[in-house]
Amino acid sequence: MDYTVEKYLEKKALFANFNVYKNYDFVSQKDSQVGIIAIVIPVYMEYPYFYKTLLSLQDSLEYVKNPCVFRVICVVNNKKDDSSEIKDNSQKTVKMLRNQDKVYFLDDKLYIDILDCCTEGFEIPSNQGVGYCRKIGMDYALKIGAKVLVCLDGDTLVSKNYCSVLLDFASKKNPYAALIPFKHQTAESLDQRNGIQLYESFMKKHSSKLKKTGTIYYQTALGPTIVCSVKAYIAVGGMNQKLAGEDFYFFQALVKNKGTPLEVLDSMVYPSARISYRVPFGTGQVISSICGKTLNSKEQLYKDGYPNLAYKIIFEFIQYIKQCCKKKLSSGEIKPILEKKLPEIQLFLQDEEFYILWDKLLVNNKKSENLERAFHCWFDGLK
Repeated sequence: MDYTVEKYLEKKALFANFNVYKNYDFVSQKDSQVGIIAIVIPVYMEYPYFYKTLLSLQDSLEYVKNPCVFRVICVVNNKKDDSSEIKDNSQKTVKMLRNQDKVYFLDDKLYIDILDCCTEGFEIPSNQGVGYCRKIGMDYALKIGAKVLVCLDGDTLVSKNYCSVLLDFASKKNPYAALIPFKHQTAESLDQRNGIQLYESFMKKHSSKLKKTGTIYYQTALGPTIVCSVKAYIAVGGMNQKLAGEDFYFFQALVKNKGTPLEVLDSMVYPSARISYRVPFGTGQVISSICGKTLNSKEQLYKDGYPNLAYKIIFEFIQYIKQCCKKKLSSGEIKPILEKKLPEIQLFLQDEEFYILWDKLLVNNKKSENLERAFHCWFDGLK
């Protein structure tokens, strides 16, 4: 085992109390040149949708000569205080994955590790959620020797070339991290179809406009779109444990560490467009709110988008800071010009103590390119 991986597992890995089952006995890795590619899926209230996800993955293995290189790590979870309906759903999922349910049958091309975080005594803590479960699965993947970690969701389908594209990524000399484009599935009702089209259009337009501002955080990163090498995973300290938004913060950490936008793979994932309340916020709840009869301010935002003036201001701020990096201007030189040039952001800069921070960045980054990179680490996707 690589020393760095060993050190991460010792210091930062999350090894919760869970049962491990497999739908295979033994698989040799001797024919693999890239090591294990682990597809990690948190599974919560996904029965029976999850079966379609597995079939989709199985179909994508059609053009892969060595399917045993892939491991599908399913973190089936619920909390101790969840309803009996949720717990029953988890048990049905575990049963299906262990091939005990004859209604569902997967051939031996799909190698599944089942992490049972749902049976009594093995439930996840009441204050934890999807981030915690993603981390359990991804840290487990490191322990079994994975070289590439892939995030997926239990109700997300994948394109036919999904696994072959992942294999191409893993076969690169020094793979770092990447995103897979997404397109939501067709929703059940007309209202939901309109809702998901509105929301997806908003996200993609927002991303396109952000790209033009010059920020390195313009890409849209949903959970099932993120792929990374083990080296990248360890470099950012692993997956976070947030109840929701874990994908955003993980993506942002990967971009900060690299200093540039992530590679985009030539494949596609298809997240669900169903209404859902499984996390505090997310696509499922957005669709529910958009389908309401009256749009509140947030839903109106999805329809209209942010004002173009906002993107213009961000663009001008970033362009000006680029010039400051080249000239190594101090905060005393920057402040009067910014106050005149961009008065709209002065309150933000004051609240964030930007001018104090800037002088510290100057001291710690002698080269202009390092200074610009440090600025982008501060002026991140959240800011």
